[in-house]
Amino acid sequence: MTRVRARSAVVGPGGPSRVGPRARGVSLAVAATALGGLLLAPVATADVSDRVVTRYDVAAQVERDGTMGVSIDMDYDFRGDEGHGPTLEIPTLFEIDGDPDHLRRYEVSDVRASSSSGAAADVEVVDQGGGDLLVRVGSTDETYDGLEQYTITYTLRGLVNPGAGADGQDEIYWNVLPDTSEIDIENASVTLDGPGDVSRTSCFAGAAGATDPC
Repeated sequence: MTRVRARSAVVGPGGPSRVGPRARGVSLAVAATALGGLLLAPVATADVSDRVVTRYDVAAQVERDGTMGVSIDMDYDFRGDEGHGPTLEIPTLFEIDGDPDHLRRYEVSDVRASSSSGAAADVEVVDQGGGDLLVRVGSTDETYDGLEQYTITYTLRGLVNPGAGADGQDEIYWNVLPDTSEIDIENASVTLDGPGDVSRTSCFAGAAGATDPC
């Protein structure tokens, strides 16, 4: 299992995040020489930037069949600005380095949400076109203006890059967080687990293409 944490990450225009497992059906590895890391960037979109995410914990479980279960556990503070709930953009279409004629597509399924604080957690998934899914959480009949907890879960397929590592490891190149918000994340963490031991991790934070470590 690998875990990274950052404090006071500014949520603004960001870039790709990636983590690499060595799946090969048996083990899991994160090879820094063949992948980038985890970018702590925007999380949930809103019309008013006074809102803040005080805690944003991502837990990902890679399975032997190459699918990955993702769980996002967040504390979302509306700070007096009434709203129905958070929205989350999940990118699903990416360019492939060295292969301009093809695109890589992630499949997203089983999107669900809940709230331990009692907030409405209905889910609406909207295909925005261009490789982006928008997940809206909440109810049009309910609004909130304080601190609420939300858990969003979904399954991703298509992340594993077989044999892409320097030593032949399979990898995942994963955009952990989207880059479409201006909401601050005060505390964020990402945990990746899989069918074997993690041998190496790497984490970067900043704008697109950033190489600054977390």
